[in-house]
Amino acid sequence: MGALLRKEWYVMGRTVVQITALWVVVAALFAWIGDKRAAWLYCCNVPIFSISFSLNSLDVDARCRWDDWLAVTPMEPWKIVLSKYAFTGEVLLLLSVCGVLAGRLTASMELEAVLVWPAAVLTVLMTGTNFPLVYRLGRLKGTLLSVAVWLSLLLLAMAGDGSAYRWVRDASLPERAGVGLLLAAWTAGSLWLSVRFYDRRRRGLYG
Repeated sequence: MGALLRKEWYVMGRTVVQITALWVVVAALFAWIGDKRAAWLYCCNVPIFSISFSLNSLDVDARCRWDDWLAVTPMEPWKIVLSKYAFTGEVLLLLSVCGVLAGRLTASMELEAVLVWPAAVLTVLMTGTNFPLVYRLGRLKGTLLSVAVWLSLLLLAMAGDGSAYRWVRDASLPERAGVGLLLAAWTAGSLWLSVRFYDRRRRGLYG
């Protein structure tokens, strides 16, 4: 799977670097603003950036007929799909580190590292939703449905008193461990569905 990840960075690396540089500026601005809305924007933008690179990679794969070539190689479908999840995780790590460093270099207010946890939780949840939908419904329909679901949930959360966000942000270590286990189970189920849908789509069962 290491070769697949190197391929992801070869194809998307330049875009990742460019967007990460932009993100450093944006994260510093969020830290400088330093209010509830800035925290929400930070936690929403990290998942969006992280997932968008993997979705763009899927578009490149489709244009280059990458999956057709992989179909005649010994590469197992689960490794192909897992590389997309892993690439999303690597981008999340990169954005999180750069965001925290940018915030800490902001003179007027620090971007607390605690924001990384809510952003990571949201990224895992959105990734686990998006990839199965994309592999089952196709890039456009799957992404639109996933965006509609999560945008509705985020708007409801932002319209509320922010208690869910504060609970995730301020969770104790045992609570975070429990959430981590749930997220691991969520990701495992999502990966299983994605592999199943990917294999069926490659065999032409979904048109």
